[in-house]
Amino acid sequence: MSSLPTGKPIALGRTAEIYPWETGTILKLFYDWFPISAIQREAEISQQVYQSGLPVPKPGDVLVLNDRLGLIYEYIQGPSLLEMLRCRPWRIIKWTRLFARLQKRVHSISAPALPPLRDRLGEKIRDAAALPSDLKVQVTQLLQQQDDDNRLCHGDFHPGNIILTRKGPVVIDWIDAGSGHPLADVSRTRYLLEKSNMERIMHLSPQDRLSRQLFTRFYLMAYSPNRPYKRSSLRAWDIINAAARLDEGISLEEGQLLAIVQQGLRSASKENVTIRVSLPQIKILPSKFP
Repeated sequence: MSSLPTGKPIALGRTAEIYPWETGTILKLFYDWFPISAIQREAEISQQVYQSGLPVPKPGDVLVLNDRLGLIYEYIQGPSLLEMLRCRPWRIIKWTRLFARLQKRVHSISAPALPPLRDRLGEKIRDAAALPSDLKVQVTQLLQQQDDDNRLCHGDFHPGNIILTRKGPVVIDWIDAGSGHPLADVSRTRYLLEKSNMERIMHLSPQDRLSRQLFTRFYLMAYSPNRPYKRSSLRAWDIINAAARLDEGISLEEGQLLAIVQQGLRSASKENVTIRVSLPQIKILPSKFP
């Protein structure tokens, strides 16, 4: 068992601290409350995604440090896409095209061996304490009605998880990744871009908030040309993702998340949910998850 790092973390997240480690690597040190099963899941998924050939950090070993678990990753140096949007907003069209292109590349991967995203969303909906029981039943039924797929979905794809390096963009933070329908991932991304609590956390100015709105609109336009879908399909996943996000304990978002679920369910039954997606096949090797 190794000792904890002594310096200050270079980044802080909801589930872990990031420290510089040995040459060319960083340590993602999870808080002691974070489930061991989730850490093991991230380690396995990170290895699988790295083997796919996507531009992601190379994963290393799992460490135990004073009863806390950590994962070693390749140190990816460069500004995030979020940082570049804030300092160079006039290049927003370029950034949105890059962002959408990266996500489409992720969705081109066939990943049947990864944990099903549908199951994970279903568990979060059932565990969401802020979601009334009658709404849980309705959203669960809506989830069961959606088309399924085995595409690689990041689960938390937003500009803060894209690092721009000299060799090109790198996608980080795969803890929520799974196998599922691309629109489930697109819906989650749209919410994070447009309505999440990022404004308060990042202390965004009015100009930054306008950039978020424009970025969201341009992103959907850039993603959709080669991936035609009905808007009703995306709205159905919006309801599902909003219900699942209620399990994340973000109190400042609970009101708007409940509103998305309640308002969406009122109209969802009137719409036909279909999608047409044509993607190349790239398979990830199968592995067993606990």
